[in-house]
Amino acid sequence: MKQQDFKNKSVKIFIKKRYGINNKRANQICAQNNFNPLLKTNKLSIKELKNLETFFDKKIDFIYGIDLRKEKKNFLNSLKNKKNYRGIRLRKNLPVRGQRTHTNSKTQKKTKYF
Repeated sequence: MKQQDFKNKSVKIFIKKRYGINNKRANQICAQNNFNPLLKTNKLSIKELKNLETFFDKKIDFIYGIDLRKEKKNFLNSLKNKKNYRGIRLRKNLPVRGQRTHTNSKTQKKTKYF
């Protein structure tokens, strides 16, 4: 991500824009890199931003971003391939967790592929 996209945003929000990172993780990352979470990104130097990017490339110990999306997609596909209740409901594009379908779940019941 570029600094220009988040000129007046805090470092915490800059970190949270990555898929799978919440407030708690963003605060932990700020603490590990010695950043104030409320510091604005336009006050960071290019060197500090590069250090943050290398942190995400090397030192991070959880799944985030594209890898998390792939993992979730694979999990849902494995459920769809199974013949259990959740897999059948996912395959039919119906609610999985016991919600009623008579009056609600109109968006879930719409066909997505036709």
